[in-house]
Amino acid sequence: MNPVTLEERIAALPDSPGVYIHKDEAGKVLYIGKARSLRNRVRSYFSKDGGHSPLTRKLARQSVDVETIVTRNEKEALILENNLVKMHKPPFNIRLKDDKRYPYLKITLNEAFPALLEVRNPQNDKAAYFGPYSSAGKMRSTVSLAKRVFKVRSGAMHGDKRLGGCPWRDTSKLLETPCLEYHINRCTAPCIAAVTKENYAEQAKELKNFLEGKGGDVVKHLQTAMGEAAAEMEFERAATLRDQIEAVKSVLEKQMVVSQSNDEYDTIGLSIDAGVASVAVLIVRDGKLIGDQHFFLQNIEGREDSEVVSVFIRQHYEGPVPSPREILVPQDLEDGPAIEEWLTEKAGRKIEVRRPQRGDKVRALELAQQNAVQALKEHLSYNATATQINEGLLSDLQKQLNLE
Repeated sequence: MNPVTLEERIAALPDSPGVYIHKDEAGKVLYIGKARSLRNRVRSYFSKDGGHSPLTRKLARQSVDVETIVTRNEKEALILENNLVKMHKPPFNIRLKDDKRYPYLKITLNEAFPALLEVRNPQNDKAAYFGPYSSAGKMRSTVSLAKRVFKVRSGAMHGDKRLGGCPWRDTSKLLETPCLEYHINRCTAPCIAAVTKENYAEQAKELKNFLEGKGGDVVKHLQTAMGEAAAEMEFERAATLRDQIEAVKSVLEKQMVVSQSNDEYDTIGLSIDAGVASVAVLIVRDGKLIGDQHFFLQNIEGREDSEVVSVFIRQHYEGPVPSPREILVPQDLEDGPAIEEWLTEKAGRKIEVRRPQRGDKVRALELAQQNAVQALKEHLSYNATATQINEGLLSDLQKQLNLE
């Protein structure tokens, strides 16, 4: 398509919300974006008045065609953009670094005897999902804690196949002997009926509540169950529940109180340097900081901070993991209302995305910012050190081979 034809097509674009797709001469998708006004947004890429980043100028040079899809509103444009980006993986779109499908934890509540599984591809299958985890090490620490405290079956999924972990695949048939996890007190062995189906279901339910940040509720439920077990003279079960209570309390004591007791939110911090964006997510439930995650994004050159945050939110919360009641952001987002509408519809309850103005939530946001800055410093330092080591090894190899 020649430039004149492209200009004519841009001029004919509607002043409507939708998605636009930049393509090169070979028809390869270069970039996918959404817009409140397709005409104004697409025209801006080819304007002659400058002000574009090198990345945007490179996109404009390579783009010979722009396809558009009109939607009824911004929310539909947002959802369509997300789906198309996942499908085409355009090289110019902002994306998570090293995104080989971040891991999730899955509790198979849709099974008779739920298991805690490590998965890479969450599905809409009535299971409970937690994550994504930016570090497999953090996720496995959580699994280790869950096995020690809640003693449920565990394992991992690769695609549709279950690998490793609990050997009890056909839960309609009991096993003759339990695996090692039972003998080291990391599973209550429903596979040999060492625990009733009802009691095991309670274990899985308490694990779900714990991972959702409802540690206080978990302690109350366990205390009630311990009292009932003692009254019925089930002293071994009462002792097990007592140990669980102490383990959960030990974890709760280490969680920092950052807000009011009923607050439920994620706060997002952002730091950008050397072409990399660092995003820190602090997870606050019942007013306590129960976890943190760090992610890095690339292709952010020339992008506004608010755009980087917006893209991150859309990628981070698109899976089946429930969103918190609030997502606190460091900047007002242009597409904030559309994101709220999308998340609210997805969650089935009101979700707010906003920049706090005062109080505990501002301080939580500042803490997230500090974490993002520190994580980026460590990331860049590690990469610089790795580069120096590689250059040194290459230099030594050249000397040994007399290539200099």
